[in-house]
Amino acid sequence: MSGTVNDIAARLPRVGGFPVLSMGRPGADHAGPQLPGAAAVRAVLDSMCRNLDVVVLDDPNPQNWPGAENATRVVVVAGHVRAVMAARARTLQHSWGDAQVVVRTGPGMGLDPRAVADCLALPLAGSICTDRRLVSGAQVGEPPGRQRAGRFAKQVDALLDALLGRIEGESRARR
Repeated sequence: MSGTVNDIAARLPRVGGFPVLSMGRPGADHAGPQLPGAAAVRAVLDSMCRNLDVVVLDDPNPQNWPGAENATRVVVVAGHVRAVMAARARTLQHSWGDAQVVVRTGPGMGLDPRAVADCLALPLAGSICTDRRLVSGAQVGEPPGRQRAGRFAKQVDALLDALLGRIEGESRARR
């Protein structure tokens, strides 16, 4: 079965002015509601790529999604040894040599962001502090960015501005 989806972005809830779409992940035992199939996910992503300038996709299972040829891959990793080693294994497994790394810092995450980037053999896009409100907010269904004030929000905004600036520069260079 296949099909297309019209402008889904216009029908999505917005956080900070941006449309947000979320998909659950099955637990280790794959219990719970059945997730949509690859064709349905592709149709939705294709709609978003057609109708939005930027689509941010948190994809733990990378596939060949629509628009992937224009993607900028960013690996976000906590600045502690175990997380870095897991990210290293994943980047090697999926051949993410084109990715950039963002390092989360904070209590228990004392590795220098440059050292993390070196270990992953990826360029450092930046670092962001950990915001404990994200965890408590996620537990009650509150999306990130609801609380715009604070150091974390400012760091994320600066990081996004830098990444979008690089994307625009690369796009102009290809023309």
